Amino acid sequence: ERRRGAATSWSIGYPVGTTADLDALRRVPFDVAPVRYEGYERLTDALGDRGVACLSVSCPWVVFSTVTCFEQALIWSITHRDMVHEVLDEITTRILACLEAVFSRPLDTVVNIGGSEQCTPSMMRPEAYAEFVTPYESRIVSFLRNKGVPVNCHCHGRITHALPLMIEAGFDATDPTEAPEYGGDGDLSMARARELV
Repeated sequence: ERRRGAATSWSIGYPVGTTADLDALRRVPFDVAPVRYEGYERLTDALGDRGVACLSVSCPWVVFSTVTCFEQALIWSITHRDMVHEVLDEITTRILACLEAVFSRPLDTVVNIGGSEQCTPSMMRPEAYAEFVTPYESRIVSFLRNKGVPVNCHCHGRITHALPLMIEAGFDATDPTEAPEYGGDGDLSMARARELV
């Protein structure tokens, strides 16, 4: 739901409420539509040498966790772990198919993969990042790096444990770094991030 005058949107219902719903969603045929580059070309022409185009891609976990209420996704990550991994693998395969189509020609862009903070404390235990994020994002990063595209990981929160995993996955950069002394939910100062990198 979107309300006039408000920039925020609210989810008032989800397409998936049960594992049967999730199976039905997984059975929907998938194909990649032809890619049109007119918007990209307008943007890069307008930017000139003053900026860089950025393509945003959601973390596979975020794609999964937003088709149902977040609490349900968390429960299934414990009670239906194998199913969640199958779904994450399918989402990653579909993202890669889309990226293959998009990068069928060279593009002057960077890619931002976002949302993996959902797999960091306080929402999930620290080990969840290595289980539900790294195996899937690293496949996407590898594909993009092979295309010569720099890749950024956008991840808020308590990421001290996740930064080495981001490096291992091949990310070129990450943002933000949220030090605890500045409020918020972060646990990583710039000084500590430099030490880890």
